[in-house]
Amino acid sequence: MHLTLKFLGEIDENKVEQIEKVLERLSDGSRTFTMKIIGTGYFPPDKRNPRVLWLGIEEEESLKILQSRLEEEMENLGFPKEKRKFHPHLTLGRVKIPSNLREIMLHLEKYGPQKFGEMEVRKITFFKSVLKPAGAEYSVLSEFELK
Repeated sequence: MHLTLKFLGEIDENKVEQIEKVLERLSDGSRTFTMKIIGTGYFPPDKRNPRVLWLGIEEEESLKILQSRLEEEMENLGFPKEKRKFHPHLTLGRVKIPSNLREIMLHLEKYGPQKFGEMEVRKITFFKSVLKPAGAEYSVLSEFELK
C-alpha cells in the first residue's frame, strides 16, 4: 500500500531528474511524522457505483504541508495543480465489476469511524506505474529519506 501525494500521469523521461531533485529537496526539509489510519470509505461517495475502496488517513499538519509543497513544486515543473482537495487515503482495492458490493459496502460503513493504528512516515518514494489488464504494476524509481 502507498499514499499518493501527487499523481503525475505520463511524464517525459527528461523530467525524471527534475522531479527527483524536487523530491530530494522536499525530503531534506521534512521530518519523519506519524500518520494515523482511521475510517473507511469509497470514491465516489455515491453508493451506487463506487470505484475505489479506501482506508482514511487523519489529517496531520506535516502531511498537509508536505503534499502542498509537492503540489506547488510540481506545478512549477509544468504539472497541472490538482483541482480536488487532497484526501489522504490508502487504497484497499478498485471495483471493476460493481455487482455483489452490498456486503462490502455494509462492512465499510460499519468500520467508517474505526481507528486502525498508526505508522511512521520515513520516506518519499517516486513510483512508476504501468496499467495492465490485471491492474497497475508499480516499480520504484527512487526513494528519499525524511530527516
